[in-house]
Amino acid sequence: MIEENTADLTGSTHHITPAHTILAALDESAFTGFHWKAMITSGMGFFTDAYDLFIIGVALSVLTPLWHLNALEVGLLGSTSLIAAAFGALLFGRLADAIGRHAIYGLTLVVLAIGAIASAFSPNVFWLIAFRFILGIGIGGDYPLSATLMSEYANRRDRGKMGTMVFSMQALGLIFGPLVALFLLSSGINHDLVWRIMLALGAVPALATFYLRRQIDETPRYALAMRGDINGATRTIDAVTSKSRGTARTRTAAPASRHNTSQKKTNRGKPWLSLLLKPPYVRWLSIPCSSSWLPLCPAISLPSSPLIAWAAN
Repeated sequence: MIEENTADLTGSTHHITPAHTILAALDESAFTGFHWKAMITSGMGFFTDAYDLFIIGVALSVLTPLWHLNALEVGLLGSTSLIAAAFGALLFGRLADAIGRHAIYGLTLVVLAIGAIASAFSPNVFWLIAFRFILGIGIGGDYPLSATLMSEYANRRDRGKMGTMVFSMQALGLIFGPLVALFLLSSGINHDLVWRIMLALGAVPALATFYLRRQIDETPRYALAMRGDINGATRTIDAVTSKSRGTARTRTAAPASRHNTSQKKTNRGKPWLSLLLKPPYVRWLSIPCSSSWLPLCPAISLPSSPLIAWAAN
């Protein structure tokens, strides 16, 4: 899509544009410190999302006898963030495509942190459900953005390894929640304070990751495909590869600006939802990818429930 193929009078010559050269430099770059930074930033997003999403199950072991919750209230508290995450993914995913990844990077974490802190100060179950919904909106937006950030910055050779490392941080977030609960419960702290601390701690990695994300520029792939910003993409590639490209690419950027501007308009006009709902995507991507997550989270989180119940009693 970025590459422009133009034929001469014989129809046989193809010209490589500066945009194609920039993306080739990103794909063929070595693994650098910038990739580590992007991987840690994305991974901490998954860690935060997993902790905040599943800590409520641990907190309910403590909160249920304190507030005398019934089955409906327990079910609503456990599912509200999951439902909200679906809306958050649609909302922030669309905003990230329309406005840019960099503009939305930190916003999802701010929403998430507000929801986590507000949940810790909830006076009753109804406020807790409302604040968990806000938290879920942030979580739903952060999941796709964290994965997108890593995939769009990754080089060709290490993309699979980097993606695996980022997704593995979700397991650490799931494990960290029960460990925090066991530590707090064994320390003798009042149970009404324990569940509040557990929920509030979810804002700590979110705010720390917010700072890291503000230090990362717009991804070159988005800058080229949606904005036609060759100069901005070039600066980012220089930071990724830790090399100075000189002035040669800057000189070639101007002739291609008109092409990239027109391409930006073309890309924005494409129906993204109709593409997602095409049978090949639904059959080979959406269903297999989503169903693979189904057994993962219960397998990691359920074994901790008896331990938390034992410690709470």
